[in-house]
Amino acid sequence: TAATAAAAAAPCAAESVPERWRAEVAEDNARFEQLGRAYQVHREMVELRVFFCPDDSWTHDEDAALDVHQATSLEEVHRTAYARLVERSGRASSVPLQRTRLRRYAPHAHRPLQTFSGREGETLRELGLWPAADLLLEARGEDESFEE
Repeated sequence: TAATAAAAAAPCAAESVPERWRAEVAEDNARFEQLGRAYQVHREMVELRVFFCPDDSWTHDEDAALDVHQATSLEEVHRTAYARLVERSGRASSVPLQRTRLRRYAPHAHRPLQTFSGREGETLRELGLWPAADLLLEARGEDESFEE
């Protein structure tokens, strides 16, 4: 019955646990609490796939998976994605950070979507990039401007 299930789930006094099991139960409870805290942090994480498109062909040639907290700003994600995709590929001299930005992306359609101009300081959660999103690290030429 429901009353039996509720009684079984209710915590019991430490004195009611046989002495030989108290240490084991205490260890299990500590592990359970730690697991609960880890799960809460996991629920606050955002799973991002960031694609790099070095030209206007909208076909990405590299991508990176990033797991970041939902309170992270888009600006911070931009720097991290740039380091992962551009600096590691050796293209930093030809594609400086200032000539790149992040925007939503539909990778299967090779289609750029929403831009976040002026909102780079907002968190992923505030931008609606939660719990997961695909982004494009878009690059522009030296004398070009980004299209909105």
